[in-house]
Amino acid sequence: RITDSCNLTIISEIGFDYFEDLDKHIEWLKQDHPKYSTGYEFYDKKLNGGFSKDGRALYCWMGGTNSGKSMLLGNLAANCIRQNLCLPIISLEMDEQLYAQRMSCNFSKIEFEEIKNEETKFRKEIGNLKKDNPDAKLILKEFPPGQLTVGGLDAYLAKLKKKGIDFNIVFLDYITLMR
Repeated sequence: RITDSCNLTIISEIGFDYFEDLDKHIEWLKQDHPKYSTGYEFYDKKLNGGFSKDGRALYCWMGGTNSGKSMLLGNLAANCIRQNLCLPIISLEMDEQLYAQRMSCNFSKIEFEEIKNEETKFRKEIGNLKKDNPDAKLILKEFPPGQLTVGGLDAYLAKLKKKGIDFNIVFLDYITLMR
């Protein structure tokens, strides 16, 4: 009874009344909704063209331990970099340098074990990538598992924006390790 009587809210809108606002919905359906390609035809098809450009979507990939979730996430992020986008990858399990090594292999097409021996080729490939995508920016940030809260994530993203890093998309690896 106390919960029911004290349940206060400052929200005045009830939300979208589907049946009453059908004309509004039809107009929305007719509009173009720009997307960022995932770089994979299969995912672009499933996501109706790719990731939403308006930033109001959450995409989750789920799988068992060692099923390749982080690898897929890194590949999706690399495809976004190749579209000249700015993005952070926030990891709650993998060291920043290890993530960077994975991204380096993707960008340079040099094998994981060989990249340390291929500095000239590596520098050339990364230089070409940056030349072809001058506005692209990739920030890798690690937080300890179980330490990052939603508020902490919001504060970190606000800090990036305050530093002039205007990201297009955010990759989080992975949400179940948040506090």
